[in-house]
Amino acid sequence: MTSFLNALTLGLVMAGGGTSFAESNDAIKYLRPAVEEGFDYTGEMLVRMNSWVGEPQMMKIQTVKDKGVKVTWIHPSTVQGQAYLDDGKLIQQYIPDKKYIRVRPSFQTFWPSGKTMLALAEKNYTVKEIGRGTRAGRSAIVIEAKAKNSELGVRRITVDKEYPVVLEDIHTVGTKSINRIQTIEFRILPASEIKLSLGAPRDVRSDKAWGPVEVKDVKFAAGAVGFTPSLPTKIPLGFTVFVRQLVGTEKDPFFVARITDGLLVGHIYQWKYKRGAVKERSEIPVMMVDSRRDVAYSLLGDLPPEAADIILRAFVEAGR
Repeated sequence: MTSFLNALTLGLVMAGGGTSFAESNDAIKYLRPAVEEGFDYTGEMLVRMNSWVGEPQMMKIQTVKDKGVKVTWIHPSTVQGQAYLDDGKLIQQYIPDKKYIRVRPSFQTFWPSGKTMLALAEKNYTVKEIGRGTRAGRSAIVIEAKAKNSELGVRRITVDKEYPVVLEDIHTVGTKSINRIQTIEFRILPASEIKLSLGAPRDVRSDKAWGPVEVKDVKFAAGAVGFTPSLPTKIPLGFTVFVRQLVGTEKDPFFVARITDGLLVGHIYQWKYKRGAVKERSEIPVMMVDSRRDVAYSLLGDLPPEAADIILRAFVEAGR
């Protein structure tokens, strides 16, 4: 589901590291909860999330230290009650309306390390501490990350002073601004009060997703999808590919290149357009088409619209 994918893309609310942010004078290290997912505390959060496109989302996030996280959607109504359970190895996604659980590898199995993400963030942003205060009743540190490319704007990220949690993330590009993450409530709880269970009925249908399958050889991917996936020699705006994969089904896969600049993440999907017969894959709508090669492209992620357009065009041009 698109909303599920977007939530994973915007997964900045549960972070790793185990260090005390208040003890460091290096502002870039305060960004650790914005770039690194893990299970380094036990507690519960109520979070509102926005993206540059689509409806706002509200979710409850329950984390148990060293074990995993459960995310339950509250809003919008189209996904209310849906949930996923991530133990760092597998994600179980529960869709109550369909009585269905989909099992897939956790993003943590192929996500860049925190060290890699922080190094990219430091390269692509000017980062500084701009204040301290409270959010959701918690003592907090406010960090400004100003992108060196104006199309990516400025982020004001507020992190909990004691735990690796993002309490607020406001992204401004030009005259437009969105509150990407707003933590309404954050409570530290004993593990006995949190059950990392989907609560699905016994008769629920379950299956394991085929992918994603890592692509180390583009020729292998070309044979699977019926065309050579395009990859720019240099991706604009400081982004880099951190993994290439086949997704979909074993009999009918499509290609994705996952990119990051250290703080933002994008997923560029490519598939055979079949002269307009395949306008979406896995509910991912086509955004651009290379009519000469008959290849469709789409980008999901947390990039601002202008930046997303620049990067997607670079991928399309690389294939021509």
